[in-house]
Parts: sequence; C-alpha cells; structure tokens
Amino acid sequence: MEQHRSFAAPPHPTARILTWNVERKDPSSAKGRELGARILAQAADLVCLTEAHQGSAAALGYEEISAEGVHWSPQKPSERKVVLGAKSPWTDINEYGNEGLQSGAFVAGTTELPLGVVRVIGVCIPYHAASPFGQRPKARQWSEHLRFLDALHAYLAAREHRLPLVVIGDYNQFLPRIWGSKAAHEKLLEALGAARIVTGGRLAIVERPSVDHIAISGELSARAVWGIDEHDAGGKPLSDHFGVCADIAVELGAASAGGTRPRMQGPSPPTRSPPRSPGFPNREARTAMAFRNTPRLEAEAASREMAVM
Repeated sequence: MEQHRSFAAPPHPTARILTWNVERKDPSSAKGRELGARILAQAADLVCLTEAHQGSAAALGYEEISAEGVHWSPQKPSERKVVLGAKSPWTDINEYGNEGLQSGAFVAGTTELPLGVVRVIGVCIPYHAASPFGQRPKARQWSEHLRFLDALHAYLAAREHRLPLVVIGDYNQFLPRIWGSKAAHEKLLEALGAARIVTGGRLAIVERPSVDHIAISGELSARAVWGIDEHDAGGKPLSDHFGVCADIAVELGAASAGGTRPRMQGPSPPTRSPPRSPGFPNREARTAMAFRNTPRLEAEAASREMAVM
C-alpha cells in the first residue's frame, strides 16, 4: 500500500530525517499506532513530531526531548507541541530559547546521526490565527507567528556555528508562498539566514506542498525528499498533515546561501508506484480527500496553486 512506502537507505553516509504533525493523536490510540507504524517504516535517524504527546518518540525506540509550548486551546497534560527523537542520546538541551519563542514551541539539542554530530532545532511556529488560550482580546492574525520568527532570527543569529544545523518541524507556511502574509514569508527566510529549506514545492509521492519543513545549514545537502501519505486504507485521514522525509548528507565546502530550495539536490526518490491494495484510492481520489479533510485555507491554497500552473 502506498501510504507505507519507504525507500532503502542510500549507500553513502546520510541521515534520514522525518517530520510529521500528528494532530494531537495519542500514541496508544488506533490512529496513533498506525501513524507510529508509518514512521517506523521510514527507518528515520531523526524524527520531529509536532502536536504530539510526551513519549510519542520514545514509544518508537528513540531518545526523546520535547517542549510543551503555548496552549492555543484546551489540551491534555501529556501533549507537547514539539517532540524530537534520535537514535543517540541528546546533549546541550535547550527547551526555552528566548521569551519570544514561547509564543509557539521550541526545543534544541545536539545528537549524533550517521553523518556526524548535528545541532537540531525543533519548532512549532504559531499558525496564522494562533492566540494564547484564554487571552482577551485575542492576538491579531499573524502576530504570534511574526513574533516567533523575530525570536527565532535572534536565536539563530546569536548561536555559535560549530556544528551542522537542522531546523525541523511545523512552519505553518507553504513554500514557495501560495497564500497568507507576504511579511511572514519574508521574515521566515530572514530568520533562517543561511539555512536552506529543502522541502518546498510539491513533494514526491503525495504530490502536494507542505507546511511542515526541514531546513539545513550549508555543510549539508538533501539527496532526496518525499511525503508520506496520511490516509488509511479507507481513505480517511489519520492526521490533517502528511509526513515529510528527507535523506541528507554532508557537503564539505558547500555554499551556505540563504533562501528556499524548492526541490532537493541530487536524485529524486523512485517514481514507480508499488502495488495498490484492493480498495485503496488512487492518487487523484486521495488528493480530493485531502482537500476535504485538511484545513480550509490549506485546501484553498493548494487549489489556487494548481490553477496558476
């Protein structure tokens, strides 16, 4: 079944990294277990789960760190806006960053991947209408998002550039921009500085753009990037986001220019589809279901993008 599709690890030194907003699914629930199975099928070395629960990555065999983040609505005590999981232990853990980063969620740590030691920053950037739960009057649209990006800019500008960097999680922006605040789009690129987003545009397998992203510093490059379908065998969504996965490698001496990179460097994932199980919808049917089941603004944005292509 296509939603279980994964790729064999390349022979050169790479690390497989994955991000998925699991829409607050408890890992012990039926949907949570299915999402976990799909994550495990990718054999990722590093995972970032947003809108998840404490223990979501540990349950899959990873060393876990997490950040509770701001509450935008009532939530359970176990809920975490960002959960990072790695096969190796974490060091130099930072669950705060700075005051402005508390408008969303932020957690950083250093871990060893197959390509070497890296600094990882997991984020859940506030969505356009985010406002702290109970605050009156509510925050203006995009204000919390912009506040977070200003704080991320300050944090990244002050960090020591000793290790390769991965900034991963829910950015709550399509890249390239297809709807929303132009100021937010420009501020995101400014905040990331020399880190390059490698998950822009329509991703292989799912053939849709994502708001969940991976940005990497100039020492690294993406060898392959793809999406992981979020529908079950009956076409019902397990989450309102699909998963995003990338194979990255060290590129010594690579340029570290800023800006988005809509497609990956190096070879794309194989395009041959595996056999489809009986009753599993084809890609066109899944796309239609995605538009029905993703948030209204995301569906409208994707429709507008197709209309101008």
